[in-house]
Amino acid sequence: MVHARSSLADEVLIRWLFEEHGRAVLAYATRLCGDRTTAEDVAQEVFLRAWRNPEVLGDSKRSVRGRLLAVVYSIAIGRRRTGESDGTPPAGRGSPPGGSTESSGKRCSSLRVRVN
Repeated sequence: MVHARSSLADEVLIRWLFEEHGRAVLAYATRLCGDRTTAEDVAQEVFLRAWRNPEVLGDSKRSVRGRLLAVVYSIAIGRRRTGESDGTPPAGRGSPPGGSTESSGKRCSSLRVRVN
Protein backbone atom coordinates (compact mmCIF):
# COMPACT_ATOMS: atom_id res chain seq x y z
CA MET A 1 0.00 0.00 0.00
CA VAL A 2 2.87 2.41 0.76
CA HIS A 3 4.31 1.81 -2.72
CA ALA A 4 0.99 2.75 -4.37
CA ARG A 5 0.81 5.95 -2.35
CA SER A 6 4.38 6.84 -3.33
CA SER A 7 3.62 6.23 -7.02
CA LEU A 8 0.55 8.44 -6.80
CA ALA A 9 2.56 11.20 -5.11
CA ASP A 10 5.23 10.94 -7.83
CA GLU A 11 2.59 11.18 -10.53
CA VAL A 12 1.01 14.22 -8.89
CA LEU A 13 4.42 15.90 -8.56
CA ILE A 14 5.40 15.33 -12.19
CA ARG A 15 1.97 16.38 -13.43
CA TRP A 16 2.24 19.61 -11.42
CA LEU A 17 5.81 20.27 -12.60
CA PHE A 18 4.78 19.79 -16.21
CA GLU A 19 1.68 21.97 -15.91
CA GLU A 20 3.59 24.77 -14.14
CA HIS A 21 6.90 24.65 -15.97
CA GLY A 22 6.45 22.53 -19.11
CA ARG A 23 6.00 25.44 -21.50
CA ALA A 24 9.04 27.30 -20.16
CA VAL A 25 11.18 24.14 -20.24
CA LEU A 26 10.16 23.36 -23.83
CA ALA A 27 10.60 26.96 -25.00
CA TYR A 28 14.09 27.19 -23.52
CA ALA A 29 15.05 23.77 -24.89
CA THR A 30 13.79 24.80 -28.34
CA ARG A 31 15.87 27.95 -28.21
CA LEU A 32 19.00 26.05 -27.21
CA CYS A 33 18.55 23.08 -29.54
CA GLY A 34 17.26 24.90 -32.57
CA ASP A 35 14.58 22.37 -33.40
CA ARG A 36 11.38 21.23 -31.76
CA THR A 37 11.98 17.47 -31.95
CA THR A 38 15.29 17.61 -30.11
CA ALA A 39 13.81 20.11 -27.65
CA GLU A 40 10.99 17.69 -26.85
CA ASP A 41 13.56 14.96 -26.16
CA VAL A 42 15.46 17.32 -23.86
CA ALA A 43 12.28 18.37 -22.04
CA GLN A 44 11.30 14.74 -21.57
CA GLU A 45 14.72 14.00 -20.08
CA VAL A 46 14.40 16.98 -17.71
CA PHE A 47 11.10 15.72 -16.30
CA LEU A 48 12.39 12.15 -16.15
CA ARG A 49 15.35 13.34 -14.05
CA ALA A 50 12.96 15.31 -11.81
CA TRP A 51 10.86 12.18 -11.32
CA ARG A 52 13.93 10.10 -10.47
CA ASN A 53 15.35 12.69 -8.03
CA PRO A 54 12.46 14.74 -6.62
CA GLU A 55 14.45 15.59 -3.48
CA VAL A 56 16.69 18.01 -5.40
CA LEU A 57 13.68 20.15 -6.27
CA GLY A 58 13.10 20.92 -2.60
CA ASP A 59 16.38 22.78 -2.15
CA SER A 60 15.38 26.29 -1.11
CA LYS A 61 18.50 27.94 -2.59
CA ARG A 62 17.01 28.00 -6.10
CA SER A 63 13.51 28.10 -7.55
CA VAL A 64 12.06 24.95 -9.08
CA ARG A 65 11.88 26.61 -12.51
CA GLY A 66 15.48 27.77 -12.22
CA ARG A 67 16.57 24.26 -11.35
CA LEU A 68 14.65 22.75 -14.27
CA LEU A 69 16.05 25.31 -16.71
CA ALA A 70 19.57 24.63 -15.48
CA VAL A 71 19.01 20.95 -16.28
CA VAL A 72 17.70 21.91 -19.75
CA TYR A 73 20.90 23.87 -20.34
CA SER A 74 23.08 21.02 -19.15
CA ILE A 75 21.38 18.43 -21.35
CA ALA A 76 21.20 20.67 -24.43
CA ILE A 77 24.85 21.71 -24.23
CA GLY A 78 25.88 18.11 -23.58
CA ARG A 79 24.02 17.02 -26.69
CA ARG A 80 25.60 19.81 -28.70
CA ARG A 81 29.08 18.80 -27.54
CA THR A 82 28.55 15.19 -28.48
CA GLY A 83 26.74 16.01 -31.72
CA GLU A 84 23.70 14.08 -30.54
CA SER A 85 21.22 16.85 -31.35
CA ASP A 86 21.68 16.78 -35.12
CA GLY A 87 23.78 13.73 -35.89
CA THR A 88 27.07 15.61 -36.29
CA PRO A 89 30.24 14.01 -34.95
CA PRO A 90 31.40 14.87 -31.41
CA ALA A 91 33.42 18.06 -30.86
CA GLY A 92 36.92 17.81 -32.25
CA ARG A 93 35.87 15.42 -35.02
CA GLY A 94 33.79 17.83 -37.08
CA SER A 95 32.13 21.22 -37.04
CA PRO A 96 29.39 21.84 -34.51
CA PRO A 97 25.94 22.82 -35.76
CA GLY A 98 25.87 26.35 -37.08
CA GLY A 99 29.57 26.74 -37.79
CA SER A 100 32.84 26.89 -35.94
CA THR A 101 33.64 25.81 -32.43
CA GLU A 102 34.39 29.41 -31.51
CA SER A 103 30.90 30.71 -32.37
CA SER A 104 29.33 27.75 -30.58
CA GLY A 105 31.43 28.43 -27.49
CA LYS A 106 30.40 32.08 -27.46
CA ARG A 107 26.74 31.08 -27.63
CA CYS A 108 27.20 28.60 -24.78
CA SER A 109 28.85 31.27 -22.65
CA SER A 110 26.04 33.75 -23.24
CA LEU A 111 23.45 31.11 -22.38
CA ARG A 112 25.19 30.27 -19.11
CA VAL A 113 24.81 33.88 -17.99
CA ARG A 114 21.06 33.77 -18.65
CA VAL A 115 20.51 30.55 -16.70
CA ASN A 116 22.52 31.41 -13.61
